[in-house]
Amino acid sequence: ATRGGAALSGSSDPAGGAATDQVRLLGGALGWSVLARVARVVLGLLGSVLVVRGLGPHEYGVLAVIRNVLAFVLIVVSAGLTQAVLRYLHSWRTGEATRFRRVLGSILAVQVVLWAAAVGFLWLGRDLLTPLTSETVAGLLILGTALLLPEVLANTASQVGNALYDARGVSYGVAVSTVAYVALVAWLLE
Repeated sequence: ATRGGAALSGSSDPAGGAATDQVRLLGGALGWSVLARVARVVLGLLGSVLVVRGLGPHEYGVLAVIRNVLAFVLIVVSAGLTQAVLRYLHSWRTGEATRFRRVLGSILAVQVVLWAAAVGFLWLGRDLLTPLTSETVAGLLILGTALLLPEVLANTASQVGNALYDARGVSYGVAVSTVAYVALVAWLLE
């Protein structure tokens, strides 16, 4: 098979060697990506089983409401800024690493400010939230929002890792974060 006139078999043609390297890198990235997804699904299922078994119907309903609200807060806090990082990725690869680091730092700073604003908004509005839900739910929403920052920052790091084709690093990160989540849930439900 050929691609752009270069053999993919690794012939003596220098262009063929480069193509073979690209195919090998793509295969490795694909394997790590599939492994990360399988690990996430299996560990996520295990986490869900622990949660369902540990909570009663009412508590599980409260959890469902909190998770939906936190998903919305996550969208607001991340603000689509990860895509902005990816826009400047080419500059980083072509020698403008300082500019890329400055843009990445600015985006992470904005995400931290949006997160702090969301936590502050919920903290200041807890007296308005409590009659709509309960004191417990309002407190859990504040706590959950406060705990979103690592997820926001990890998502940005994951997207950059994907764009840099660091599938192994992203896979490790996904597996470690999922194991940590399952362990934390198991510990909290004891």
